[in-house]
Amino acid sequence: MTLAGWTVCSEPMPAAVNEVAPAVRPLLAITAITADADHANQVIIDGVNDVTCTVGTVLTFNAELRDSNGGVIPRSDSFRMPLRSRDGREKVLLAVMQGGHIKIVAPMRESGIWSVTQETVNESLPVEHQMTFAGAQVYVVEA
Repeated sequence: MTLAGWTVCSEPMPAAVNEVAPAVRPLLAITAITADADHANQVIIDGVNDVTCTVGTVLTFNAELRDSNGGVIPRSDSFRMPLRSRDGREKVLLAVMQGGHIKIVAPMRESGIWSVTQETVNESLPVEHQMTFAGAQVYVVEA
């Protein structure tokens, strides 16, 4: 095909008529991390997104689904949360949400460095349910 018959135009293309601004995603905010009673004295929790624990520890993550003003969005649902290790292993946790408050129980049965990121949380969610998330990392050490 040649350019014969075409007129070269230097003006920018018009914006799409039906272009919609992207919606603001709600925030998945970890509010607390606790360990089971048998391992509580062996766990090091640094903030709400970095944990060091021994193999066998059961961690419970509490979180909230927040809007752009910091208010809790009263949604009840559940979703899968992939937890991946640096060496490629993967566990899938169930995040249960009641009234915007989320509980995730994570039995840490294998040593390694395990993490969950915004990308892994959202990878199997429909676009309208995706969230922003700072991520979390768990260092599981041999006792």
